[in-house]
This record gives sequence, structure tokens and C-alpha cells, in this order.
Amino acid sequence: MKPRQITLPVSLAILLFSSVSTARQAPKKATPAGAPSQLEPLRLIGGELHANTVTGQVKKGWTATPFSFSLTRAEIVKGRLQLAGDFALGGALAQARDQVTATIGGVMSNAANPWPNARQERRSDLETTSSCGVVFLNLTLSRQLRARIGSTPMPLQLAVVLKPFDNERGEQIVEQICQLLHDSKSSNQSTQLDRLNRLFVPSK
Repeated sequence: MKPRQITLPVSLAILLFSSVSTARQAPKKATPAGAPSQLEPLRLIGGELHANTVTGQVKKGWTATPFSFSLTRAEIVKGRLQLAGDFALGGALAQARDQVTATIGGVMSNAANPWPNARQERRSDLETTSSCGVVFLNLTLSRQLRARIGSTPMPLQLAVVLKPFDNERGEQIVEQICQLLHDSKSSNQSTQLDRLNRLFVPSK
């Protein structure tokens, strides 16, 4: 079964998961003075992919904690693409760190370019990448990370967009993920998977 695909501008997608994240964490109702506020469990976060690492912030109320998710391996499990990597919460301080697996929850395409002559020289190269303008990853977190983040035992959804400049390796990674999703029954799947795993390793 292929991940769901939606066509909306990436900027709208960023606003979408930002507003949803904020709304999810808003208190249900006013609490009496001195009583602890009750926040909804976190279900969605967003980040930017640069090279093989997604970075962003986990927001709980007024507190924002940086996180990173560095992709290290891709494999096909029960016919589905599965990604694995190192998830760190707390930025350079790394308050919590663990290996995390993720499946593809869906993709969102970029809107069609209203000025078809713009960036014409790279249009064919970016055609596949633009069909996955936003990639939604379902993260399976450890109990420690769930407690730190304030999420439920259900997978946490991470909405990933590409960092727009000086990010050739990031573009290639998204392109390979897109091809694997679109050609899930292709005989060339193992070659595409090997190519994706090589992109996770920084070139010397």
C-alpha cells in the first residue's frame, strides 16, 4: 500500500504542522491557580533535512527543545521502506539519545510552478524531489524519549521538508526515498536501496 500523497505548497505544510503542533499542546481548559496545566500529548513535530540529518524543535507549552534525527540506514521490512537513525534531544547537550526507526506515513507534493520557465535548467532533476516536498515519518520512540518529549506510545509523526540551499545530498536522499515509494514493486529496488544507504554516509 503506497503512502498517501497530497498536493499543497510546502510553505502551507510548514504552517500546517506548526499550527497543529501548537494546537495539540494547548491546555484543554483553564485550571485553578496553583494546579498544574494539562497539555495534550505531542503527536506531530516538524524539521528540516540537511544532508542526512533532520533538525527542528520540540515545543511543550512555551518551552522549545532542539532535536536532531540523523538517518543511518534504510531497508525494506514486510514490503515497506523503513529508516533508522540516531535521535538526539537537547541539541549539543544531548539530554537524551537513542536509535529510532521510522516508516513513511505519507508524502505531500509541491504545488505546480505557476511560472513554468523558472529554474527550467534543473526542472527534470527536481521533478521526483518536488513530488515529495514534505515527507511524513512515523517515529517509534523509546520509553525514555517519549517521557522527555511528552508523546504517547503511538508513533510520533515527523514532517520533514528540505533545507532549501546548499543541500545537494539532502535532495538526493529525498529523491531516492521518493523513487522507492513510487516504484515499490520494481526489480531495481535493491539498487535504489543501496544508493540511498550510500547517501547516508558522508563523502570524504
